[in-house]
Amino acid sequence: MTMNKIFTYALLLGLVAISACKDAPPETTFDTTEYKNDSYTEGDTNNIIFQAGFTATERAAVVLGPINETFIINEIKFMFGGELDSKDVIVRIYWDEGKANPGEKMYEGTHTISNPSVTSFQTINLRNEEITFHSGGTFRVTLEFKHAGLPCVARDNDGNFSNTKNWVYENSNWIGPDLIGIKDDFIIRATVDTKAK
Repeated sequence: MTMNKIFTYALLLGLVAISACKDAPPETTFDTTEYKNDSYTEGDTNNIIFQAGFTATERAAVVLGPINETFIINEIKFMFGGELDSKDVIVRIYWDEGKANPGEKMYEGTHTISNPSVTSFQTINLRNEEITFHSGGTFRVTLEFKHAGLPCVARDNDGNFSNTKNWVYENSNWIGPDLIGIKDDFIIRATVDTKAK
Protein backbone atom coordinates (compact mmCIF):
# COMPACT_ATOMS: atom_id res chain seq x y z
CA MET A 1 0.00 0.00 0.00
CA THR A 2 1.42 3.37 -1.02
CA MET A 3 1.72 6.30 1.35
CA ASN A 4 -1.05 8.14 -0.54
CA LYS A 5 -3.42 5.21 -0.09
CA ILE A 6 -2.55 4.92 3.60
CA PHE A 7 -3.20 8.63 4.07
CA THR A 8 -6.52 8.45 2.23
CA TYR A 9 -7.63 5.40 4.27
CA ALA A 10 -6.74 7.11 7.57
CA LEU A 11 -8.60 10.24 6.50
CA LEU A 12 -11.72 8.25 5.67
CA LEU A 13 -11.62 6.50 9.06
CA GLY A 14 -11.35 9.86 10.77
CA LEU A 15 -14.33 11.25 8.87
CA VAL A 16 -16.43 8.18 9.76
CA ALA A 17 -15.52 8.57 13.45
CA ILE A 18 -16.42 12.28 13.44
CA SER A 19 -19.73 11.52 11.71
CA ALA A 20 -20.55 8.82 14.28
CA CYS A 21 -19.89 11.25 17.13
CA LYS A 22 -22.17 13.85 15.57
CA ASP A 23 -24.97 11.33 15.06
CA ALA A 24 -24.80 9.83 18.59
CA PRO A 25 -27.69 10.96 20.79
CA PRO A 26 -26.78 12.96 23.90
CA GLU A 27 -26.42 10.90 27.05
CA THR A 28 -29.50 11.05 29.29
CA THR A 29 -28.87 12.39 32.78
CA PHE A 30 -31.10 11.84 35.79
CA ASP A 31 -32.04 13.52 39.03
CA THR A 32 -32.15 11.17 42.04
CA THR A 33 -34.59 11.87 44.88
CA GLU A 34 -35.41 10.02 48.08
CA TYR A 35 -39.09 9.69 49.00
CA LYS A 36 -40.23 9.03 52.55
CA ASN A 37 -43.04 9.66 55.04
CA ASP A 38 -41.10 9.20 58.28
CA SER A 39 -39.15 11.72 60.37
CA TYR A 40 -36.36 9.34 61.39
CA THR A 41 -32.74 10.51 61.33
CA GLU A 42 -30.25 7.67 60.87
CA GLY A 43 -28.57 6.78 64.16
CA ASP A 44 -31.20 8.44 66.38
CA THR A 45 -32.19 5.59 68.69
CA ASN A 46 -34.70 7.82 70.50
CA ASN A 47 -36.82 8.24 67.39
CA ILE A 48 -37.38 4.62 66.42
CA ILE A 49 -39.47 1.63 67.50
CA PHE A 50 -39.03 -1.83 65.99
CA GLN A 51 -42.42 -3.40 65.44
CA ALA A 52 -42.47 -6.74 67.23
CA GLY A 53 -46.11 -7.65 66.64
CA PHE A 54 -46.02 -8.86 63.03
CA THR A 55 -46.44 -12.56 62.30
CA ALA A 56 -45.45 -14.62 59.26
CA THR A 57 -47.19 -13.52 56.00
CA GLU A 58 -48.19 -10.13 57.42
CA ARG A 59 -46.92 -6.99 55.70
CA ALA A 60 -46.04 -3.37 56.41
CA ALA A 61 -46.37 -0.84 53.60
CA VAL A 62 -45.92 2.81 52.74
CA VAL A 63 -47.35 4.88 49.91
CA LEU A 64 -44.83 7.25 48.31
CA GLY A 65 -45.30 10.08 45.84
CA PRO A 66 -46.99 11.40 43.82
CA ILE A 67 -44.31 11.98 41.19
CA ASN A 68 -45.51 13.97 38.21
CA GLU A 69 -43.27 12.47 35.52
CA THR A 70 -41.84 9.15 34.42
CA PHE A 71 -39.56 7.67 37.08
CA ILE A 72 -37.45 4.59 37.75
CA ILE A 73 -37.06 3.07 41.21
CA ASN A 74 -33.40 2.63 42.16
CA GLU A 75 -33.38 1.48 45.77
CA ILE A 76 -35.61 0.53 48.66
CA LYS A 77 -34.34 1.51 52.11
CA PHE A 78 -35.81 0.51 55.46
CA MET A 79 -34.90 0.08 59.09
CA PHE A 80 -34.97 -3.57 60.16
CA GLY A 81 -33.73 -4.69 63.56
CA GLY A 82 -34.46 -5.38 67.20
CA GLU A 83 -32.69 -8.75 67.03
CA LEU A 84 -29.60 -9.87 65.11
CA ASP A 85 -30.95 -12.98 63.36
CA SER A 86 -30.74 -13.15 59.57
CA LYS A 87 -34.23 -13.15 58.03
CA ASP A 88 -35.87 -13.12 54.62
CA VAL A 89 -38.41 -10.49 53.56
CA ILE A 90 -40.48 -10.28 50.40
CA VAL A 91 -40.41 -6.84 48.79
CA ARG A 92 -43.27 -5.88 46.50
CA ILE A 93 -43.86 -2.62 44.67
CA TYR A 94 -47.27 -1.65 43.28
CA TRP A 95 -49.02 1.18 41.56
CA ASP A 96 -51.15 2.86 44.21
CA GLU A 97 -54.58 4.19 43.32
CA GLY A 98 -55.56 5.71 46.68
CA LYS A 99 -57.55 2.67 47.80
CA ALA A 100 -56.95 0.06 50.49
CA ASN A 101 -55.91 -2.52 47.91
CA PRO A 102 -52.93 -1.56 45.75
CA GLY A 103 -52.99 -1.57 41.95
CA GLU A 104 -50.77 -3.38 39.47
CA LYS A 105 -47.72 -5.15 40.89
CA MET A 106 -44.50 -3.85 39.36
CA TYR A 107 -41.94 -5.92 41.29
CA GLU A 108 -41.65 -8.87 43.68
CA GLY A 109 -38.48 -10.37 45.14
CA THR A 110 -37.27 -12.19 48.25
CA HIS A 111 -34.26 -10.63 49.96
CA THR A 112 -32.16 -11.88 52.87
CA ILE A 113 -31.44 -9.32 55.57
CA SER A 114 -28.23 -10.73 56.97
CA ASN A 115 -27.23 -7.84 59.24
CA PRO A 116 -30.24 -6.37 61.06
CA SER A 117 -29.35 -3.07 62.73
CA VAL A 118 -30.85 -0.61 65.18
CA THR A 119 -28.92 2.32 63.68
CA SER A 120 -28.33 1.69 59.95
CA PHE A 121 -30.61 1.32 56.96
CA GLN A 122 -31.00 -1.85 54.96
CA THR A 123 -30.68 -1.02 51.26
CA ILE A 124 -31.94 -3.15 48.38
CA ASN A 125 -30.52 -2.17 45.01
CA LEU A 126 -33.15 -2.51 42.27
CA ARG A 127 -31.41 -0.64 39.45
CA ASN A 128 -31.11 -3.72 37.25
CA GLU A 129 -34.85 -4.42 37.58
CA GLU A 130 -35.76 -1.30 35.55
CA ILE A 131 -38.95 -0.67 37.54
CA THR A 132 -40.38 2.17 35.48
CA PHE A 133 -43.57 4.14 36.15
CA HIS A 134 -44.36 5.79 32.84
CA SER A 135 -46.00 9.23 33.15
CA GLY A 136 -45.48 9.25 36.93
CA GLY A 137 -47.86 8.36 39.73
CA THR A 138 -47.93 7.09 43.30
CA PHE A 139 -46.52 3.75 44.41
CA ARG A 140 -46.73 1.39 47.37
CA VAL A 141 -43.73 -0.44 48.82
CA THR A 142 -44.59 -3.50 50.93
CA LEU A 143 -42.48 -5.75 53.13
CA GLU A 144 -43.82 -9.23 53.84
CA PHE A 145 -42.31 -11.06 56.80
CA LYS A 146 -41.64 -14.79 56.72
CA HIS A 147 -41.27 -15.00 60.49
CA ALA A 148 -42.94 -13.72 63.65
CA GLY A 149 -41.58 -10.99 65.91
CA LEU A 150 -38.13 -9.43 65.76
CA PRO A 151 -36.08 -8.50 63.85
CA CYS A 152 -38.64 -6.47 61.99
CA VAL A 153 -39.40 -3.15 60.32
CA ALA A 154 -39.31 0.03 62.39
CA ARG A 155 -41.53 3.08 62.73
CA ASP A 156 -40.60 6.58 63.76
CA ASN A 157 -41.57 7.61 67.27
CA ASP A 158 -43.03 11.06 66.72
CA GLY A 159 -46.75 10.32 67.11
CA ASN A 160 -47.57 11.66 63.64
CA PHE A 161 -48.72 9.48 60.77
CA SER A 162 -51.08 9.26 57.82
CA ASN A 163 -53.51 6.39 57.33
CA THR A 164 -53.38 6.96 53.57
CA LYS A 165 -49.58 6.65 53.54
CA ASN A 166 -49.14 3.64 55.88
CA TRP A 167 -50.80 0.23 55.60
CA VAL A 168 -50.77 -3.17 57.29
CA TYR A 169 -51.76 -6.42 55.64
CA GLU A 170 -53.25 -9.01 57.98
CA ASN A 171 -55.93 -11.67 57.66
CA SER A 172 -55.90 -11.13 53.87
CA ASN A 173 -56.93 -7.48 54.20
CA TRP A 174 -55.20 -4.10 53.97
CA ILE A 175 -56.03 -1.94 56.99
CA GLY A 176 -54.87 1.33 58.51
CA PRO A 177 -52.14 0.72 61.12
CA ASP A 178 -54.06 2.68 63.77
CA LEU A 179 -56.53 -0.23 63.90
CA ILE A 180 -53.79 -2.31 65.53
CA GLY A 181 -52.42 0.51 67.67
CA ILE A 182 -49.67 1.84 65.36
CA LYS A 183 -49.72 5.63 65.12
CA ASP A 184 -46.33 6.36 63.56
CA ASP A 185 -44.92 6.18 60.02
CA PHE A 186 -43.12 3.03 58.92
CA ILE A 187 -39.47 3.75 58.09
CA ILE A 188 -39.54 2.51 54.51
CA ARG A 189 -38.16 4.73 51.75
CA ALA A 190 -37.34 4.68 48.06
CA THR A 191 -34.88 6.51 45.85
CA VAL A 192 -36.02 7.21 42.30
CA ASP A 193 -34.54 8.64 39.13
CA THR A 194 -36.32 11.21 36.97
CA LYS A 195 -34.95 12.71 33.79
CA ALA A 196 -32.88 15.79 34.57
CA LYS A 197 -34.46 19.08 33.52
